[in-house]
Formats: sequence, C-alpha cells, structure tokens
Amino acid sequence: MIKASKRPGSPTQESIQRKRKRGEEMGGKADDRPSMSYNTDMEQLSGTIPADAPILVTGLESFTFHKILGEGGYGKVMLATHPACQQQLAVKLVKKRVLLQDFKDTVLIERQVLEVTGKSPLFTHAYATFQTKDYAFFIMEFLSGGDLSGLMRANALFTIPVTRFMAAEIICGLQFLHTRGIIHRDIKPANILMNSAGHLKIADFGLAVMNIFGDKKISEYAGTLRYMAPEILLRKPYNTAVDWFSAGVMIYEMATGKYPFNAGILPETIEKSLINDVPTYPKGLNPQARDLIVGVSRKTHSSNTAAKYYENEDIENQG
Repeated sequence: MIKASKRPGSPTQESIQRKRKRGEEMGGKADDRPSMSYNTDMEQLSGTIPADAPILVTGLESFTFHKILGEGGYGKVMLATHPACQQQLAVKLVKKRVLLQDFKDTVLIERQVLEVTGKSPLFTHAYATFQTKDYAFFIMEFLSGGDLSGLMRANALFTIPVTRFMAAEIICGLQFLHTRGIIHRDIKPANILMNSAGHLKIADFGLAVMNIFGDKKISEYAGTLRYMAPEILLRKPYNTAVDWFSAGVMIYEMATGKYPFNAGILPETIEKSLINDVPTYPKGLNPQARDLIVGVSRKTHSSNTAAKYYENEDIENQG
C-alpha cells in the first residue's frame, strides 16, 4: 500500500548476465533539479509494492536515489529505494514543461495505459504517480535484466531459439495492446525491458495513443526514427500496423545482428531508406524466421498479420 501525506502545491537469462549496463549513466545538470512544490497527492495504481509497512510518500525526499538508469528528451529514470520497501524501484521523472509544448496529454495517457496493462506480465508495472510543479513522477518496478538494446550490443547475433522466445513475447504484448485500442508508437530495443529470469516487458508509453479501433486512424508524427514505419514518416494516416513494422525491424536485428535498412549518419538517409528500400536477408537465415520478419515488417499490412502468422507457424530450431 502506498500512502501520501497531503502537501500544498527464460532462454535469455545467461545472456543477460553478460549484458552491458542499461542506458548511458549520465549525471544531471546542477540546475536541473525538480521543483519541490507539490500540487497533487500520490495516486495509487493497480500494482502494490510488497512492504512490511505502508509506504508514506511526502515527496522526492521520501526516496533514496542511487543512479540514473536512462535519460531522454522528456526526462530520466532513476534507481531508488524507500525505507519502508524491501525492493528497488525505478522512478521515472517526466518534464511537464517540455511535454506541454508538443504532447499535452502524454502524462495522462501514459497513466491510463499503465492502468490497462497493470495486471499483465507482458508490461512494466507502475505502483503510483505524483507530481511537482515541473515534473510528473511514476513509481515503477525495477527490472534488473536491463533492456534489449544492451543485450543486442553484448550479443550481436541471437540464436533462433532465443529470437523465437523474444519475438513471441513481443508479439503477445502487442496483441494485448492492440485489442484494447492502444498503439505504442515507440517500439524499439530500449523500450523492451527484462526481468531477472529473462522474460520481456514492454515499457514506456509516453507516445502511446488510445481508442484506435477498427478503421480509425491517426496521422501524428511520433516515434524513434530507426524504427518508424513509412506511414508515419510520410505523414499518412496509420493504425496499429506501425507497431508491427517496428517489431519486425527489431526481430531482424536479433536474427541477423544487422539493421535492415541504410543506417547512415544523416537522418535523411535513414528516412529515405525506411520508405524506399527492401531489406535483404542472409542466405543462412532460417526460412521460418525470414517469413516471420517479412510478415511483420511489410510496409502495407493489417495490424494482425504477425499475430495470425505466429499462431500458425513456428520458427524452427536450427539446433
């Protein structure tokens, strides 16, 4: 149980042990500290932190922060503990001022998505949220396995059994989201986290959109360039299919150790390749793995292509 006092204002386990540390451990600027003026109370989400006593949160001073786990344009994620809690936590700090300029409802949507995914083992869980004048905070579970990007750097080429295992969990996670009308829009290795047993969990719903059912489409530009579907780059209307494209790029990287498109230095080069180029496949690539990647990352396909394929086909073990 989390309480707030009122105040104004798997097969991958062995590989994980060899992974690099998640993210770049960069220190924050001295003048970039969150305001300590609180204007809302703690809101408990669906998760419950195991603790011998209720966790009283009066603000950031209630936590002991250890290091930065990751950092982006909208904020950072820090490893923390609370005196009443016997486990490590990930505290996500989101800069409200930056978000208000581009994505006004982002924090609210992320919180709503976390409520939807709260009971599924396929996603990172949030225990509570609160905010200051300048920041919104998400108290999240800490996943000691790091993220898929670190694992990919440590192991350029995954075996077929490991690729199959990871692809299955990612696809099941996307099915869960899409059947509930949610598009993630930022599926990439850095947003696929792992627990100590090597099971994957989809994270970071900062760019997600909700209530996309049936033929409904949107046209907002969002995502990470290397994993963005051509529809988004071309500013054309799109639906949940864009998540499947991103997943296809990731599965290609896991199975081949390479990026499927032209990864030049200039963003314009990458964008042009994503829109126009067709990936080539190594001769030795398992044919079932190739068919899955092709099915997932087609540039025009229905949102359930990958799900249907995975229900009827299997990536054979190359032994």
